[in-house]
Amino acid sequence: MPEIKRVFSAGKMNKDLDERLVPNGEYRDALNIRVNTSDASDVGAINNILGNTKIFPDLSKPSGSSITFDSNAQCVAAVSDEKNNCFYWFVQNSGTSDLIIKYDILNETAIPIVVDDFSQGGTLKFQRNNIITGINIIDDLLFWTDNYSEPKKINVENCRLGTPNFTRHTRLHNPILDNLYPPAHTFSGYSESTEHLKEEHITVIKRAPKQAPYMELVSDELYNLPGIIKNYRFSDGAGTLWSPGNYPNATGGVINFAILNSGSQRQYNITPGETIILLKSVETNEIGYDTDSDGLIDQLNQNFNQEYSYSNDYDIRLKITSVSDNSPLGQSHPPAGSPLTGLADVHAEILSINPNTTLDFSTWVVNFEQPADTLFEEKFARFAYRYKYIDSEYSPFSPFTRVAFNASVYSQDTTSGYNLGMRNNLREIILAGFVSKEYKFVGSLPPDRILSEKIPHDVIGIDLLYKESNSPAVYIVDSISPYNTEWFATPTNPLIALYGGGEYSITSDTIYKIIEENQLLRSFDSVPKKALAQETVGNRIVYANYEQNMDLDNSPIDLDFSYNQRNGFNSYVVDEVGAPSIKSIRNYQLGIVYEDKYGRQTPVLTNKDAVLKVPITQSTTPTAFRAKINSTPPVEAQTYKFYIKETSSEYYNLSLARWYNASDDNIWLSFNSSDRNKVDEEDYLYLKKGHGTDNAVVISNKYKVLAIANEAPDFIKTNRKSLGKLEHSTANNDLLFNEYTFLPIKGKTNFRVNTTVIESSGYADIAEKSNLEMILSNPSSSDFSDRYEITNVVKDSLNPSGYIITIQGAFGSDVNFIEDSTSTASLPVIENGIVLEITEGIIKNKPEFDGKFFVKINKDFNITNYILPFSGNADDMAITHQEPLLYHHPFISVDLPSVTGGNNWTTALFNMNSMAGRGQNYSLQMAYDDAEVYFGDGTTSDTTLPNGPKWFIDATPHEGEAVYDSNGDLITSGGSYSPGTNNGINGNQIDISYSGIITPGNNFTDMQNGLGWLVGESANSETDHEVTMVSNLSVGKQFYFADDIDKTLYTIVNVNTYELYNYVNYGSNLPFLQTAYSYPRNKRKTWRLTLDKQIGLQSYDPRSAASPVSATNAVAINFVENLDSRDGSEVLTKNPAVFETKPKRNDGLDIYHEASISYDITLHGWQQLGQELNFSNCFTFGNGVESDRIRDDFNAATIDNGPKVSTVFEGEYQKETVSNRLTYSGIYNSKNSFNRTNEFISAEKITKDLNPEYGSIQKLHTRNSDLVALCEDKVVRIYANKDALFNADGNVNLTATNKVLGQAIPFAGDYGISTDPSSFASDNYRVYFTDKQRGAVLRLSMDGLTPISEYGMSDYFKDNLKLTNRLIGSFDDKNDEYNVSFLFKDPANINNTVSFDEKAKGWVSFKSFVPEVAFSSSSNYYSFDKGNLYQHDIGFYNNFYNDFTNSTVNVLFNEVPSSVKTFKTLNYEGSQAKVVEETTDVRSGYYNLNQKQGWHVSSINTDQDEGQVAEFIKKEGKWFNYIKGINNII
Repeated sequence: MPEIKRVFSAGKMNKDLDERLVPNGEYRDALNIRVNTSDASDVGAINNILGNTKIFPDLSKPSGSSITFDSNAQCVAAVSDEKNNCFYWFVQNSGTSDLIIKYDILNETAIPIVVDDFSQGGTLKFQRNNIITGINIIDDLLFWTDNYSEPKKINVENCRLGTPNFTRHTRLHNPILDNLYPPAHTFSGYSESTEHLKEEHITVIKRAPKQAPYMELVSDELYNLPGIIKNYRFSDGAGTLWSPGNYPNATGGVINFAILNSGSQRQYNITPGETIILLKSVETNEIGYDTDSDGLIDQLNQNFNQEYSYSNDYDIRLKITSVSDNSPLGQSHPPAGSPLTGLADVHAEILSINPNTTLDFSTWVVNFEQPADTLFEEKFARFAYRYKYIDSEYSPFSPFTRVAFNASVYSQDTTSGYNLGMRNNLREIILAGFVSKEYKFVGSLPPDRILSEKIPHDVIGIDLLYKESNSPAVYIVDSISPYNTEWFATPTNPLIALYGGGEYSITSDTIYKIIEENQLLRSFDSVPKKALAQETVGNRIVYANYEQNMDLDNSPIDLDFSYNQRNGFNSYVVDEVGAPSIKSIRNYQLGIVYEDKYGRQTPVLTNKDAVLKVPITQSTTPTAFRAKINSTPPVEAQTYKFYIKETSSEYYNLSLARWYNASDDNIWLSFNSSDRNKVDEEDYLYLKKGHGTDNAVVISNKYKVLAIANEAPDFIKTNRKSLGKLEHSTANNDLLFNEYTFLPIKGKTNFRVNTTVIESSGYADIAEKSNLEMILSNPSSSDFSDRYEITNVVKDSLNPSGYIITIQGAFGSDVNFIEDSTSTASLPVIENGIVLEITEGIIKNKPEFDGKFFVKINKDFNITNYILPFSGNADDMAITHQEPLLYHHPFISVDLPSVTGGNNWTTALFNMNSMAGRGQNYSLQMAYDDAEVYFGDGTTSDTTLPNGPKWFIDATPHEGEAVYDSNGDLITSGGSYSPGTNNGINGNQIDISYSGIITPGNNFTDMQNGLGWLVGESANSETDHEVTMVSNLSVGKQFYFADDIDKTLYTIVNVNTYELYNYVNYGSNLPFLQTAYSYPRNKRKTWRLTLDKQIGLQSYDPRSAASPVSATNAVAINFVENLDSRDGSEVLTKNPAVFETKPKRNDGLDIYHEASISYDITLHGWQQLGQELNFSNCFTFGNGVESDRIRDDFNAATIDNGPKVSTVFEGEYQKETVSNRLTYSGIYNSKNSFNRTNEFISAEKITKDLNPEYGSIQKLHTRNSDLVALCEDKVVRIYANKDALFNADGNVNLTATNKVLGQAIPFAGDYGISTDPSSFASDNYRVYFTDKQRGAVLRLSMDGLTPISEYGMSDYFKDNLKLTNRLIGSFDDKNDEYNVSFLFKDPANINNTVSFDEKAKGWVSFKSFVPEVAFSSSSNYYSFDKGNLYQHDIGFYNNFYNDFTNSTVNVLFNEVPSSVKTFKTLNYEGSQAKVVEETTDVRSGYYNLNQKQGWHVSSINTDQDEGQVAEFIKKEGKWFNYIKGINNII
């Protein structure tokens, strides 16, 4: 009989092909079977499969006796640790706890690693149905990310030591602290620390210190002031000094040593072994005061510290050998001026003594002997610290301190060119407070302001760090741990002790070791806030598809930015000792940076109003910034800090050596050649300090460099040799000037001198000389003219008795003093005694030119006032202009006959207005005409005439002020002028007015054309002759009053001008007054001068001699300038002027520098004035000099604006998920405990973006040292530490690179993992996953991507993948199968698992188990159900999670499908068939008297009929039976 035979040699299902086409050896469907596909004799045999058995919790084993998972428990992750034959799984135990459990495969024991009792707040934060697919083990460190909370990491062993059982919340185990302070161990071998394990202890990101270390700088001053010894002698009283090596014995070997007691920052103990030096006080009042009249000093002089600074010139050197027990040791060490209290009995040994030391009782100044060298003498150093955590991670740096620099007393030595004040006067540095503790503001309002946070409990060490300003390198000063005494030291300063412990003293420049440069770029770690994908590659942690940035809540930033005098220490400059400050003449911008709980920072946030310019006036005062934030902080922000931007480039200070007048009325400055590189042509200089004085220049000034000469210009080299002084003497009839129409007076260009006087005085060859200059003077009045260049000297051809001298230009008003003012002659007469001096210029190189270069700048008021040497008295000045001044005030008597009661201007003005109100037009017009007497009638511009314009000191009321609108048109109201008070002079202000202003038309048109109040300007031809007077009414000009016998010199420092109406305001409504306001007598222009000193205060008052109408009673005002006959060639001072270069450029970089510590968010906007920032970028010496450079030397180190920087964000900063980006950490190296896995330095290239068309990254996997990124729509290979080079033929060559993540190359095939990373499983070089979007299951192997769903199951997966809620992938190492489990959305669909076998190259069977998570470890396959651990292939067949399901197989017999066949029997070769127990015909010998489980056929279907084989009978080695039709069809 024909037989159709099926052997399942292919061992796989085929659900794709038509039934007629399914090949022999394949089957349609199967459940819970496995087919032998090896070369053994049973190939093709179908087997049912072993089930799984719960191995934890297992009440039969000790490890399982203390935990029972509730019915809603769920395993959310598992990972195998093959190296240690163990694995870990994560359990979300419903509402009670989260757990991480370790299973030891060899010992078959489960150990609790982390127990997170929810009552403790939540540490692990596992989420039900959130399967964790990013999980890795590196050595003993377990990393994971769940895309819900912070990426996490635990040290398995440390956590184990803190977890004694499955019910007690895990304690934090700190191996150092637990060793130093062993807890009371309730559980042997476990840590019973009181610190519960918290989320912050297990996050990948680690917190950095929020505060800079407190820094105290100990300098000479503190070493210099331990005290004094009063009324003591170091002799035997008989004329013999004690000898070195002997104790003083005259007073029993005890010195009564006074201890100073005050609130100093540093406290000293006088201890045995210290060396002190003694210097005898010359006079008592040099060091202090005898307040109790006992002949001894009780209180120190304020200058004591300065006068008795350390010197090698001492009298006695002592070594302290002992100090009495009852001495007041440890008392504070105060500044000068504090009372002395307490006595210490000190025993000392004499080390050396000056043989000239006095034998008598004396008072002795006591200093500590100082170290030989100062610390960091030519460096600007800053200090910070960082934490070392349990697993050897290091935090980012704390904020840095200000520079550790104590400036010295200002001393600018012209010879050396160095600013000795910018040497570091530092002997010791105290760092403290770095073991921080939580400290809250104590007060009624507001409460609970957090000023300091506690050091994290998982910190095991602190690195104290050091950085120099001119280097990016950061060094470790020392590494300290709780094993070191410095860790637990209480800071000496009690205020700092509130914030934290720890104190460390630095007394040496020796630095420990350097840190990688990239650490300075690490302001914070850009660890993702949460991430979906995680993997390790190249010993780094890589995250992908992660969330970053802070949600700013779209709140606008509102910052207050100001400056003030620095508070506290260094709040003022004492004795020109430099103090930290903010550089003036700079623009600054304030920004704020918010930080989350773990220190992640926003970019700098700012607003346009947070900009501030620090004026030059602040150059004398230690200045600090204040900052306040008024806007609402982001919800996520926990702390904030301020940043400052200032982008100017370098500046330099230049100390002036000498100055010289230039030929063009400018000035040449000479500087040391060592400063040549500091300045170039086109640069600008600021004058900061006066020459030979300590006066700061705080008036805005800026000088363009007009020229630079590396050698002295010829004009400077010209040495002026006097040819003699010629006197014009009427007494001896030696008339030098003997031609009355040819005199050296104002306006003349030449003059004639007497030949006899010339030739008898050594001037005989004057006509043959060149390079001549002249000056006129009056020795009796100390008046001097300007210096005039002589262009020609010839004998008068018409009159041989004279020489004609021609000058360059014409004489000015500076020569007016030579005329005899008492002469009544019609022609000018030269005053007796006038002296003419002619000098000859001879070029000569002087030693003072050597080693100098020369800079020419404009000579202005500041140069005149602060550089050119003068005595401050008018005797050293030349008069440049003289002007008579009247005095107008409201109550002075004046004849105004047409005005009733018009005997003074106040009454007259009132009555004139009253008449106008009554319409008395005629009388009023007459009154206005009478005002001409007071102000000038407009018929002449000669101020010397009674009816001419008037210059006067002005205290007179006015009717109105001329005010203009934006178009320049006059308007009727407004103005800011108020009448002169105090009769025209008010303190250091004086009002000088000019009235009777004539214009060409004297009409309204002139006024509208801008001519109405023009005085001394060429546009108004009627007053242009007043140009000299007007030009002198300007800032910088100096004057004195001619009648002032003291010749008090005044300098104009500010000028305001006002245009006034005397008696008729513009807009008057009286017809005949419509033009009156434009009359000259109605217009007055006032110059309000602010002077450098008060007028009339203990000095001459010009108002006492002036009259309002009589020129004969006017007081003359003399404007003067320094004598040009003098220059600075002889002036070399040890206190030179200082110029500062304007920065050559603005770098324009949007770089902000950290300017504060991190403030707790509870302080946000709290203080009304804001926080004072500990930011400084220069030192000020109180004399205008500001410096940021060691010794002000060109190539020396400078102060930086701060080591840590940030910037603003280009674009919109917001919280975002970057789904196609990868980011990676620093490296991990277990051999040297090098762990940088917490370091994500955003300033470096630590990210890589994939093509967004690939979709979001769902899973990362390392394969063959490269990284595979499984995206939604693409699978990409990313080279790690290498890159790809493509040949012309398209082939790839690999090359080594320093890029951690190299080129990304997608695999061929448009497949991805959709959004099902949990479907992923790997086996060696193969990985498997599903692509729900495309209805496919993929394998990635060495040959690329293969859609293994097409191996007979394509239709099935296309139909069913899209119906699932979740897909769980796993690989069964024991059976070499990839299992993918389906959890359907619709409960009507039965969840199942289907297995792919590489040997069969197909899908072998469905399976009846659906795990929460499944994986393989040590060749065993494990899965989880309700958090319980199950091992597969042990226990009962087909029993999974205690649920039995039959094995089934669907077989096709389809040979010759077009033929009609009749199926009669069915047999199989195999194991026991199912036996149905016979219950109706029970006879002995029947095979079916007992029921048995086994194979059976539930249905047989053809296209014609249906049948079944209920049971089989074994016959001839086979199981056989007839096919029975259903309903007897067959």
